[in-house]
Amino acid sequence: MLKEEQNDRTALNPHFNNDNTRSIFSNKCLSLSLFIIISLFLLSLIINIVLIYLKATNNSTTTIKKPKNIIFMIGDGFGPAGQTFTRTTVMNANPSTNKTLPLDHYLIGTARTYSFDSDVTDSAAGATAYSCNLKTYNGAIGVNEKGEVCGTLLEAAIAKGMKTGIVATTAITDATPASFSSHVSHRSKQADIAKQQVTLQAKMFNKPFGIDLIMGGGKSYFLPNTNPNSLRKDNENLIELAKTNYGYQFIENTIQLNNLNNNEEDNHLPLLGLFANLHMKYNIDRNEFNETEPTLLEMTNKAIELLNKKNENGFFLMIEGSRIDHCGHDNDISCMYQEILHYNEVINFVMNFAKEDKNTLVISVADHETGGLTLGKMINLESEYIYNTEYVRKITKSSEFMTSEILKNINNDLNNLSFDIVNNILLKYGVLNLTLEEYNLIKNFDNLMYGINEVINNRVRVGFTTRAHTGIDINVYGYGDASVLFRGNQENIEVGQKVANLMGFDLESITRLVRESLQ
Repeated sequence: MLKEEQNDRTALNPHFNNDNTRSIFSNKCLSLSLFIIISLFLLSLIINIVLIYLKATNNSTTTIKKPKNIIFMIGDGFGPAGQTFTRTTVMNANPSTNKTLPLDHYLIGTARTYSFDSDVTDSAAGATAYSCNLKTYNGAIGVNEKGEVCGTLLEAAIAKGMKTGIVATTAITDATPASFSSHVSHRSKQADIAKQQVTLQAKMFNKPFGIDLIMGGGKSYFLPNTNPNSLRKDNENLIELAKTNYGYQFIENTIQLNNLNNNEEDNHLPLLGLFANLHMKYNIDRNEFNETEPTLLEMTNKAIELLNKKNENGFFLMIEGSRIDHCGHDNDISCMYQEILHYNEVINFVMNFAKEDKNTLVISVADHETGGLTLGKMINLESEYIYNTEYVRKITKSSEFMTSEILKNINNDLNNLSFDIVNNILLKYGVLNLTLEEYNLIKNFDNLMYGINEVINNRVRVGFTTRAHTGIDINVYGYGDASVLFRGNQENIEVGQKVANLMGFDLESITRLVRESLQ
């Protein structure tokens, strides 16, 4: 019946069948057109998302302006919890102040810190990862996992005609500055490191001198063994060698540093500044008046001033806030707070220079975290959601300093230890109202200094999981057009690789040159 009815319609209207066919065809064309339009829209959307992502992450250096200067900063042992604690302590001291620290404005990424042979790196392998762009074994200074020499960013900068400098608050021969400026199989070879810092790069590049500026502690590794302060086994006087053979100006105190004037015509480079026999003082232990050692900020200020003078080809400056790490090893929260606070002050100065200069890349990293700091500690199996920063603000000396004062008072004989002696010295430096229970904790601890820190940490309610390093990721901070390269989570070696690629550093050729020079 339906078929007959359809035939009747066709007979009455010969266009019926053609119209129906055209309608079906038109609908198909419309569907196909819509499919094509939607597909093109989605494709365009995907392309735009990819382009936006690439612009944001900017892993290609071809579209990024190459900076003239590189300031590579390292907070040794500086983990994220340390920054949080320092910020909170500052904020709680004056709640009406800005609730951020200088570093907080420049957080751009994180980095993984494991070494070639351990999930927990040491400073030598951690710094070499940045300087040589490779993973190596713990203890290695400027050498790869096989113990073979590897060229560094600093040496590549010299090859490009850039001025170079290293600044630290440890001995300048310690792991981090050493990893940018020397090559030895183990970090303990500090006498060899010192000699390379004075002589190697001059030999490599056949120049009157190598590194333009060296400032930190470690004078004992530059003195001959005839000097009572020497830590060398030979009679080489590297200070005299640096002055006589390589033209270095030598300074050893704050007054001499400040006397280096800012006259554009005066050239104080190359400069060797060694301000302590071993490590420079903790910030918390500095004298209020007539301090002979400069701060990291004072050294950084002068380093940038001198390197930026007559600066045709740019400079590469490595700055280390070295002693954050040592506070972490001691589990000394007051010391750590002061070191991190000062590192933020240095960051603020450096960033202000970079903003004014408009042609400087600043990168700040850590080699690892030290101590395993946690904020909020369970005491006597009781948990409270709190930690008490007010105790830290009152403390005016490191536990190392307070311990030395106690030992002087008991003639280094722990049998002479008493509540009154310990209480009076701790009270003098801001640890108030010691209880008998706390005194017994200190007295019965294996190490007097560690016992003092345990009492303070219990009061503050912060915990440390170790007196060594931890394997957590560290924060990456940066400023400058090229800082977008360092966004996201990355291997520590990638940080150095990105600097090298950006600046056109050829580390392979530098490696060959170093190996030839050390033969």
